[in-house]
Amino acid sequence: MRFFRVFFLALAVLFGGQAFGQKIGINCDYDNGSDQTGCRIQDVTIFSQCEFESDVTVNYVFSCRGNQFDIGLTSDVESKTFLRSSEPQRIIIKANRYLKSWVPNPQKAYASSLSKDCEIVVKGISLVPSASTIDRWQESARLHAQIVKKTILLYQLAKSFDQLQRWSRDHLLIMKDKLEVMKNTSQWNPHLAVLLGVVNSTLDGVNQELPEDFNNAAGNFLEILRNEMTQAADEAESLVDLMDKYRIAYEQLLKASIEKVKCLNQASASGNFGEQCQ
Repeated sequence: MRFFRVFFLALAVLFGGQAFGQKIGINCDYDNGSDQTGCRIQDVTIFSQCEFESDVTVNYVFSCRGNQFDIGLTSDVESKTFLRSSEPQRIIIKANRYLKSWVPNPQKAYASSLSKDCEIVVKGISLVPSASTIDRWQESARLHAQIVKKTILLYQLAKSFDQLQRWSRDHLLIMKDKLEVMKNTSQWNPHLAVLLGVVNSTLDGVNQELPEDFNNAAGNFLEILRNEMTQAADEAESLVDLMDKYRIAYEQLLKASIEKVKCLNQASASGNFGEQCQ
């Protein structure tokens, strides 16, 4: 006699302290009164995307009498099977883009004879960044710190462009490099060409009066640099928020630089130079 019977794999998935339930059906074609055979396990995706490679801790109970067959979880990184036991068990599996149920040998599962009380219960799932993710974030934080620091320097220099005769040679070269890089971008315009000419003349030791359109050029350039500084700080702050969430250490200089950018933007909105921003 052929008929349909369903067991369930109950999931209590825990992300960020919020649990939700999900069931994975085990659909069996035959029942001899005490056991079932011809079972197929429903494919269930636990999550389909994540912000980063994670170490996912899965707490479960796989209690089942009958023939041996494997069931577990698979991800885009690795796969692991559950251990049969009436006692709670735990596995840690790396995952990035997805995590879903997995049967290594569906034919073996279909041919197995299973007791009616066979059950698989995933009691909880939590995730933390993997070691490689932490390393990548910390390296990224170091790079962000350098980038934000440089954008602040360029912005503060540009606020005193009319005093570039007092700049050190290192600062003149930094500004020249920035303007030279911009020549190959869509941001390049006649105003920036004026500024590059003034910087080159100063580096060559040529004292000259500032061009008539110098103030407009400097104002245009200052706004470009302020936007770049703000964008760099915003991107860095997103990373800092993520690292703070998982209590991952990073250079405090980065957070200080982010706060300085906020202070400089507030000063700009108020029409002052931002001397109070340290």
